[in-house]
Amino acid sequence: MNLKDPLEYEARGNTDVKLEYPSDWEYEKIVREYIKHKKMQNYLQDEFGLCVCTNKTDVISDISRKFLFGYDDFKYLHREALASDTTTKSSAFKVETNLSHKELVSDLKETKRRAKEYGDKNVQVRDVDEDGDNIELELDYIVEKKGQIQAFAQQAKTATLEIEDTDKELSTVKQEYDKVDKETAVSEFLEEWNSEREEEDKEIIERKDIALSELSLANKVNLVRDIINCNTDNWTRKNVEGVNAIRDETVGEIEDEDDVDEMLEGIEDAAVSGKRLDTNEFVNKCEDNGFYFDQVEIRYEHKRKAKQVVVDVEFKGRRNTFEVSVSKEYEEIDDSMSKTDFSIKERQSIRSEFREKVMELFDEYAQGESDEKQKASA
Repeated sequence: MNLKDPLEYEARGNTDVKLEYPSDWEYEKIVREYIKHKKMQNYLQDEFGLCVCTNKTDVISDISRKFLFGYDDFKYLHREALASDTTTKSSAFKVETNLSHKELVSDLKETKRRAKEYGDKNVQVRDVDEDGDNIELELDYIVEKKGQIQAFAQQAKTATLEIEDTDKELSTVKQEYDKVDKETAVSEFLEEWNSEREEEDKEIIERKDIALSELSLANKVNLVRDIINCNTDNWTRKNVEGVNAIRDETVGEIEDEDDVDEMLEGIEDAAVSGKRLDTNEFVNKCEDNGFYFDQVEIRYEHKRKAKQVVVDVEFKGRRNTFEVSVSKEYEEIDDSMSKTDFSIKERQSIRSEFREKVMELFDEYAQGESDEKQKASA
């Protein structure tokens, strides 16, 4: 088979992106940079009965490119090269609008009908499903990878959003992503869709972030302290695995870098060891010197099963959002806790449970600040 025979790759809908089978050097690049040694060795052995006894990726990539791979082989290489080992993260934000549920669904379906593309990632509405007052929205988008080999120049992806309680003025939008391009695609869609709506004199859908930047320094400290101390219906806090503290440079008058390091070390030690997390001493030390946490890893023990999990909660300053992920999983084997892998469904359930807790705590502090502002202005 001629390696230059064209391959029609349907990127999305009726939009065709013409690709070609990789040349010799492209096959070598795919194996060396994407597939790696072990996966390609197994494939050659399973599919071609070839046992490659080498530990060098460059040797196996050179051998593998000698074969005249066909269509199915290329699909395997393409699929495996795009497979991601990154950790899935759960996040959420709020949207505020005076649109009714019916109006919002109607506008989204009209956007789908027009197949309008938004943003640099060519985001468009793929599907809109209703479930009572909730909406499931699917967005298609394209990721461009300039400088890559042709087979990976474009990737078609889908982002799914759950919009809850759309009959209320303030709705919750939940999402999951393994790479930031999904979160970016959602942001691009909302931003440009709103710009279009504004031009057409339509009601906009305003995004309200669940982010530390929305809170005062005192409440930044208090919120993450509460997250560190919280339990859920299924999980009890066992200990803190790690924290990341940052400092608001506008607070305090610390001039000596050694003093900063000493204070930071003391604050991080207090969080990791679990000491003074509920005391004013700890909170005041953080607040007085401008320190607060933007990331914590906490180990939890299941209340009914012999299982443990380490949950990572991170507030992303630049993107103004938060992420919940599962970084480690354990279960009891032979009377001791051993590393294991939970199912995809179980990890998703854990992320969802702790995402709800973060949102609940954030809402309490955000509402408290709002009430104080209203009292001050009265």
